[in-house]
Amino acid sequence: MDFTSKLDKALELLESAKQSMQNGDYGDCAILVQSAVSNAIRALEIKSGVFKSGEMLFEKFSAFTDNSEIINAARVIDDFFSPLLYPVGFDPATSEPDISAGKAQMAIKYGEILLKFVESKIFRNNSNNDDEQM
Repeated sequence: MDFTSKLDKALELLESAKQSMQNGDYGDCAILVQSAVSNAIRALEIKSGVFKSGEMLFEKFSAFTDNSEIINAARVIDDFFSPLLYPVGFDPATSEPDISAGKAQMAIKYGEILLKFVESKIFRNNSNNDDEQM
């Protein structure tokens, strides 16, 4: 799969997350945001040829920036699903997410920040490549 397919999928998943939020499916919303961000960072990895090992999103984003806002946004998304922490989303006694409307809104907000970052990196790289070819 090429980077544009991954980025398109990320944008589609973020829109689905927003729809889940409107429908009151807050757990699904958070899961879709995490999936969108994972697809977005994978698109950037494919485009740049830089692959960061590890499963945590903040580690992957730190390969592309030292901007604390971006890295912290990725940490927030990670915290929804960290099996060691479960500080935000999951009740450790169940496998079901216990996500409030506020937490779902926070996930969307940070997901949007992260997708905008990825798009800016990809499109900036595309414009640099276009400039080099001229």
